[in-house]
Amino acid sequence: MKDKLTTIAACLIFLAGAAIFSYPLAKNWYYDYSTSHVLDNYMDEIKTLSKQTTDKIQNSTTSTNQISEAEDILPDLYQEMSLYNQTLFEDKQKDLTDPFSYESASFDLTEYGLSDNIIGYLTIPAMDVELPIYLGANEENLAKGAVHLGQTSMPIGGINTNVVLAAHRGYKGIPMFRDIQNLKTGDIITVTTLWDTLTYQVLKTEIILPDEINKILIQPGADMLTLFTCHPYRQNSHRYVVYCERILEEDKAAPEKTETVPSDSGTLQTDMEKEDSITSSRQQILMDRYVPIGGIVFLVLLFILCMIGLKKK
Repeated sequence: MKDKLTTIAACLIFLAGAAIFSYPLAKNWYYDYSTSHVLDNYMDEIKTLSKQTTDKIQNSTTSTNQISEAEDILPDLYQEMSLYNQTLFEDKQKDLTDPFSYESASFDLTEYGLSDNIIGYLTIPAMDVELPIYLGANEENLAKGAVHLGQTSMPIGGINTNVVLAAHRGYKGIPMFRDIQNLKTGDIITVTTLWDTLTYQVLKTEIILPDEINKILIQPGADMLTLFTCHPYRQNSHRYVVYCERILEEDKAAPEKTETVPSDSGTLQTDMEKEDSITSSRQQILMDRYVPIGGIVFLVLLFILCMIGLKKK
């Protein structure tokens, strides 16, 4: 009877421990699964919109040559976003005054048949990440993927633009931008939207304060993407920023890019302080990544040893 109770207790302890250690892994798997579903739905909506546009063109006197390849889906929205980007640059982003400026979506895509207000998706091979991009950096959107910061350029490319995207860093066990510090100069990042896939190359990284708005402004003459997240890992005192510049098809063979990014004037951390914060983040990330796996392996071994011990008795 005593051996039976011991076996039951061992099984319950094993199951409880396995549930605790498996939770982060299961949650991450579920997020990947649901995100894949969201992106599939987005692609289906694009196909529907593309077919509607094609049918409209065929049933009108408009020549297909009059609509450029980049604008063949929702051309009115494309033109509105182009005008929006131009106005942002000309007005020097005057409404980007504080962190709350980010939360409001610049456009309501549900009016155009896109149910989740998703403008596209972000692909970062060096981080093994693919995230939907929601318009508006509010908490609801941040819980679901990457977000486009309001009062920054829309992701359609072009000179005098800087598309700023943010995401949580290890949100409730979900990686998102957790491994952003793995990005290095030359890494490739793509943004796929309704109209095109834009390719960017990492130029530089920097650590700034949350209210340093000047660090994410449009740089004259540049076609940029800026990634933005909390730093250090598990803390919220600073922001880790990755500056990228767009690569056009003619540049891909031998890209030679100049650093059209904000200057380092006023940078808060020395190189040593920056490296210390990055090292600390890496250590925390490694613990979060491998402790659950190690815990499960330890419990399995412990359970097997316990069963062997009981059989010997």
